[in-house]
Amino acid sequence: MMTQEHAFCIAVESLLKTTSHTALYVQIRVLFDELTRVLNHLLALACHSLDVGNMAPMFWAFEERERLMEFYERVSGARMHAAFYRPNDLDWTGLNHQFFLDVALFARDCFKSLTEIFAVLTTNNI
Repeated sequence: MMTQEHAFCIAVESLLKTTSHTALYVQIRVLFDELTRVLNHLLALACHSLDVGNMAPMFWAFEERERLMEFYERVSGARMHAAFYRPNDLDWTGLNHQFFLDVALFARDCFKSLTEIFAVLTTNNI
């Protein structure tokens, strides 16, 4: 999703020789790449729990995925195919102080669900 857009932007910036690794938009891209990585790992965890015969962790994982998808939707208006990155820029319309506070709250609160998922997958007899 967004990581593919990031690769395209890096390619265009390299061809144009306009890459600036200290720019704020590059740091925000990395933030969204990491949110995408967490999103993908939650999907893998949910699918694994179904494969081993446990359905409960899937609900926790998909609840956290929905919270992450809301971040995508807030910045671009789309949940899956976000046109958020642009070469040497971003779509800044959805980014504000509250957005970054919400991301920080997600990072703090998601460990509760991850701990519950871990406990159910490791201690339940399947």
